[in-house]
Amino acid sequence: MGENVLELAIRRVMGWFLPIINLERVAYILHRITGFYLAIYLPLHIISTHNSLNPVAWRSELELYSLPLIKAGEIFLIFSIFFHGLNGLRLLLVEYFNIFLPKTIPSSLYLEKILSLHNPQKTMLYIVFVLSIVLTILGALYLYN
Repeated sequence: MGENVLELAIRRVMGWFLPIINLERVAYILHRITGFYLAIYLPLHIISTHNSLNPVAWRSELELYSLPLIKAGEIFLIFSIFFHGLNGLRLLLVEYFNIFLPKTIPSSLYLEKILSLHNPQKTMLYIVFVLSIVLTILGALYLYN
């Protein structure tokens, strides 16, 4: 009986996420994650830059920066900068300047398909994803060559 309750709970929790995994939700979640990552990175970068005044601390930090996990974090930082910035510009255009919005607003606010991103918005979102990935690759190549 305990397994049935656990299985039911797992299915219910998974049901929260499975129907809503689409491009819009991925962009929403990535925008929040990259924003949080940038907010955490900034004070750490300021502290790290301050440690450059102490040669012993600076050498130990340079050793830390050579670790593969830190290098992966730097690549994600590059992606975060580009994705968060480009997606933020896209959101500004849509939310505040009403660019790429449909001409008429649907009468029912509960129709998810109608209120989903329209073609120009999806195109802009695809452009944001592609540009972010391409610029991340170029930034990583520049950083590590």
